[in-house]
Amino acid sequence: MRCFENIRNTHNLLLLFRQNVYRNAKLRWRNFSSSSDSFYLPFKLDRKQALEAFRKWNNSLFFHKNLKEAELTVEKIYIPFYVFDALLAVNYTCEIGFAETVRLKSKLDNKESLFETWSWQPVSGNLPEVEYPSSLGIMQVYAGFERLKRYMNFIRSLEVTGTLPYHKDLTKEARIEPFSLEEKDAYDSIHLQIFEREEKRCRLAILKEFGAERIRNLRTNLVFKRFVSRRIYLPAFEVSFSGVGGRTFKAWINGRDGDTVGDRLYSVMKSSLAGAAISTSTFLLCRVTGVAPWLEIADLLRSIFISSFSSGFLAYFGSLFLWLRSRLELYSELRYFQGNKYQDEANQHETKFRRAYEKRKQESYESYSRYHQSPSNVPSRSYYDILGLPRGASIEQVKSAFRKLAMEHHPDRQRDPMSKQKASERFREIVTAYETLKDPIKKREYDRNSR
Repeated sequence: MRCFENIRNTHNLLLLFRQNVYRNAKLRWRNFSSSSDSFYLPFKLDRKQALEAFRKWNNSLFFHKNLKEAELTVEKIYIPFYVFDALLAVNYTCEIGFAETVRLKSKLDNKESLFETWSWQPVSGNLPEVEYPSSLGIMQVYAGFERLKRYMNFIRSLEVTGTLPYHKDLTKEARIEPFSLEEKDAYDSIHLQIFEREEKRCRLAILKEFGAERIRNLRTNLVFKRFVSRRIYLPAFEVSFSGVGGRTFKAWINGRDGDTVGDRLYSVMKSSLAGAAISTSTFLLCRVTGVAPWLEIADLLRSIFISSFSSGFLAYFGSLFLWLRSRLELYSELRYFQGNKYQDEANQHETKFRRAYEKRKQESYESYSRYHQSPSNVPSRSYYDILGLPRGASIEQVKSAFRKLAMEHHPDRQRDPMSKQKASERFREIVTAYETLKDPIKKREYDRNSR
């Protein structure tokens, strides 16, 4: 269905934007602020004016069912919105292309052929700063899941600058819908829409300035100099009425200007009468003009019955289909954001697990290193200890000990490769100690420094 495809496409774009912030875009923050305080915009319409706006909307189409005031349930509610205010500068880099026509002459038949080639030039530039005020529609994001987002877009207001601080007594005036959407999801939605707008503006500016025929490899950099968010409750009237099969249909009225949107309930009686009128007029036209002189009254009655029944059938199930589509669309939005939340929780759990694993791995490595130190980390022994002599031994004793140890630890006397490697390290230590202690000058210097 078309509505679900639109939802899926929008969700995929938001996911792509969150993961990569667009491959060819960079967001740079200079001044970002978010206020945890809430504000509200007071009602400008009363209940009577809201009902008049609803009747005007309901009577705008002939096939809508006429509803009496007793059949309507009107409730005042405050709808949660994230409202943003941004100031940004844009710079870009890209390649612009110009077409060139080349004439080539064939050597076989001397015929000329025209070929189109493109020459590309790299360009870069800056665009003037642009401000996105909070009164702009795209800067107001519905922050709940109880109602359909495309319906709540009609509740957005141009007068968000005239808000008042939120207070607890406001619950006595109207029902308050809580904030359910996370602020980062609202950020992603706003960034996506701003980026798309600025990318279009860059393309138009490049085409106008350079007169290029094509643009490729466009990289748009958004430098936010101010980005402020606020939590605001906007006023609305919720009108509930019974519809097809006892199902509850709802419509919403903007509490400031009276804009109305909601579920449409078509009248079966009006649709049947319209079908019967069309059949009767068609029958009379055919008899008067002589197009179908064989038609009789029985044919008229039969066509009236079929057309009235089919029109009423379409009105009944058309209302049911629209009601079901809006509920499924709302369920799809809720499931999507819940899925994102669960995915974020899973990613956080995986990140914590990896950190714990790396920490445990590092601790195990350090523990192993402490108990299995390599020879380079072992505290060095004195040359006398290596030769097995007491400190201050004579040069003759050093030579005698060296001959004994050299014969014992010479690598050539070992056959096992591991034993040969250990013997080589031990023999190297013995030779180093002997070279120092056999020389009277070096021995005297070593004895002085090792005290």
